[in-house]
Amino acid sequence: MRRIIILLIALFLLVSCTTDPDTPPDVSQENKPPSVPKLNSPEANLFCTDNELDFKWSASTDPDGDPVTYQIQVANDSDFSNMYYTDEVSTTNSNQVLEKGKNYYWHVRAKDDKGNFSAYSEMRNLYTEGESVTNSLPAIPELINPTQNVVSRSEVNLKWKTSDADDDILTYDLYFGTSNNPELYKENLADPSYILTNLQSDTSYFWRVTVKDSKGGVTVGQIWTFKTN
Repeated sequence: MRRIIILLIALFLLVSCTTDPDTPPDVSQENKPPSVPKLNSPEANLFCTDNELDFKWSASTDPDGDPVTYQIQVANDSDFSNMYYTDEVSTTNSNQVLEKGKNYYWHVRAKDDKGNFSAYSEMRNLYTEGESVTNSLPAIPELINPTQNVVSRSEVNLKWKTSDADDDILTYDLYFGTSNNPELYKENLADPSYILTNLQSDTSYFWRVTVKDSKGGVTVGQIWTFKTN
């Protein structure tokens, strides 16, 4: 009996010496998020002639060795309230066809398989080229009236004709005067004619027409002349 008591006392002392009541329990280390991805391409402030783009970034590292995926956001505004598309991928790129003629903003963040997110990368913006438009210039104006070089009255109805291969709306600027390099006389005429009045007798006049279409095309006509008697 005495031997049993001695063994119990020794066991108690052994446990008391090896256990520190001030030592906190072993707690597993907290899982940490991946590093922030670094954007590669497209570059910032890029004007893109091709609207199919491959967004690329550098791989993130995870301090715990967890698998990493990436979330990309592309929006039409810098605060990402007007989202164009989002994607989650396991690669370091995302291919997307964008609408033409618009501004876009994009950024990326990393995510590990524990649900921890990195901060978002820097934000970059780009602009896609709009639809290309081919516009044919108006034809060179042809003289209709006056066809003779000398007129016998103080009033003349100037007339010309032209055409536009795209059927654009045409307007006309009339240049008129006594100089062989006439100055602008009437602008944005809707009809290919104009009546001149109160012409001086025995005077040479010069005139030409510039034709403008509704898409900005401009054709300058040749200089015509007539003389009053």
